[in-house]
Amino acid sequence: ATTTFTTTTRTIALIVCWLGAWLFNVGLVLGLASLGDQTGSLLPAAFMAVDGVAGSPFYSDAIGTFILAAFSFVLGLLATFAEPGLSVMGRKIERITAGKIKKNGLI
Repeated sequence: ATTTFTTTTRTIALIVCWLGAWLFNVGLVLGLASLGDQTGSLLPAAFMAVDGVAGSPFYSDAIGTFILAAFSFVLGLLATFAEPGLSVMGRKIERITAGKIKKNGLI
């Protein structure tokens, strides 16, 4: 069956999509941008003197570098698992190779 949409329905759908994109952008600006600014200024202060960050460096070079590497690893790992495209690709490769290459081995 073919569905036809009226001009009113399309207009409402466009407004709702625009509103959703606008709210998403507000969330990014208010939430993630400030988190990124804070992280970007505080992580280097863990092992080197940074202007505007009182008491930096917080740790010795070795400990600060370890903290930075561990934080970056965990953040990258979480981003990898959260990316739905990688999960889909992993399932396809596992199916194509008849299970010889496992999805979890790729991710």
